[in-house]
Amino acid sequence: MTILIVLTLVVALISVLGAYLTTSAGATVVDYARLPATPQPTPIARVLVSLAAGLVLGLLVAVGYGVLDRRIRDPRTLAIASGTRVMSTVPASTIAVNSQTLAEDYRELCVQVRETGTKVVAVVSADPQDGRTTVAANLALALSEGEHTVVLVDGDFQAPALAAKLRLAPTPDLTTVLRDPETLWSSLQIWVLGVEVLVTDPAAPELRTLSASDGLDDVVTQLRDAHDYIVIDTPPVLRGSAALRFAALSDGVLLVGRSRRGHRDHVDAAVAVRGITARLLGSVLTVRTHRSRHAGRA
Repeated sequence: MTILIVLTLVVALISVLGAYLTTSAGATVVDYARLPATPQPTPIARVLVSLAAGLVLGLLVAVGYGVLDRRIRDPRTLAIASGTRVMSTVPASTIAVNSQTLAEDYRELCVQVRETGTKVVAVVSADPQDGRTTVAANLALALSEGEHTVVLVDGDFQAPALAAKLRLAPTPDLTTVLRDPETLWSSLQIWVLGVEVLVTDPAAPELRTLSASDGLDDVVTQLRDAHDYIVIDTPPVLRGSAALRFAALSDGVLLVGRSRRGHRDHVDAAVAVRGITARLLGSVLTVRTHRSRHAGRA
């Protein structure tokens, strides 16, 4: 918004300067002017007209910029694009293990998720780099408070990142479990007290051909029976159907949008999750730096 105001003022000042130069610049008398038959505008009137024209032009430029800029900028634009309430505003790349302030943000989000009665949460986003993996990990941390058991699943078969982000071993992983269901419990890794993680190995040879329907239903069912909560980090919705499959296996979906990077039209397309059985709980805005505790619950 600051940029738009500056643009408006610059255009107005240019117009005023042009009017001033037109009326004040030095000149050599070549011939004496004749008195006009009708009153002519005074220099002050010209300046005022130029100022008004500059302001109008600046406002038109500002409005045009706002219409053409389709990026997600704040909770309001994310709410409009997603058609959901924004449940929280959080940093895009910070894990809350050692951050008390950040932990508070996710506790607020956790309270809202719990109030919906959701046990299995799929965290989705329209595009990569929206902060989806960070939100999934921090939500799992928050849900584990109060001696709850949580399992965090890396369901991003395209670019799995949980193992590296949480500094866990890449194997055994979800692909191992889908090949041999008996390895499920031995494949879970402890991240922090109360949170186990089922990672996906980025180097798994079958990763590119793996489908979210290859035995995943049984995996989620077994994990549901043994844990209080399951949080699934999914692939980007616009990169394939796997995210929708994971969402269908969940009780609720949390949509993540990135400030100043996410595109409104992409978020709108990602809300195709409404077409499946899972509920869209709300959205989370991720920002480059931490600017507010939470967006409120409205």
